[in-house]
Amino acid sequence: MYRNSQKRILEPEEIYFITTNTLERFPYFRNTIFCELFIEELKLCKAAKKFELYAFCVLYDHIHLLLKPSEEENLSKVMQFIKRHFGRSVNYVLGLNEGDIRECRLRESKYNALQNMIDKHDLLIKNFKTQFYTLPASHRLEIPEFKWQKSFHDHIIRDEKDFEYHWNYTSYNFDKHHEDGYPENYLYTSLNYEEMVDSVEF
Repeated sequence: MYRNSQKRILEPEEIYFITTNTLERFPYFRNTIFCELFIEELKLCKAAKKFELYAFCVLYDHIHLLLKPSEEENLSKVMQFIKRHFGRSVNYVLGLNEGDIRECRLRESKYNALQNMIDKHDLLIKNFKTQFYTLPASHRLEIPEFKWQKSFHDHIIRDEKDFEYHWNYTSYNFDKHHEDGYPENYLYTSLNYEEMVDSVEF
């Protein structure tokens, strides 16, 4: 437990609005390679942890998610999984861990049904690394080792009105940041990835 933090109360079968920041709000996601990498990681994590995903937005220095964990996996386990595995993959792309992409990741028997997806995903990560090394060296050296800020903010969705508010807030969050250089047709929101999102009933 972090100093001065409150114990997180995890409710089964609840929908959560999540915000998680990069360490010291470093804008890793200004680089589109890392945006695309996060979305690919999110697809694989969703399949592995079987959570329902209703909306997401990748901002330059933080992520918003609207999701419901499965009965088997609570919110903390889902977020730990997403953050740990994305961090490992992005640092592989940065050339900071030259060993296996996964180490022991997703090779347990419970993920056997996902092995084809995992193998394709590993190839994508290697392609992202190749793309990254086509960037000018001066640009690459400006990017430090990837780290998330510890913990994350969560809000339990209370009702349909609350869901609608947070769905719009998440999906269109880039609209709040045009002064920071976000384009009108920003790509890295669930509005452009309908195949990834689930429907919800109240």
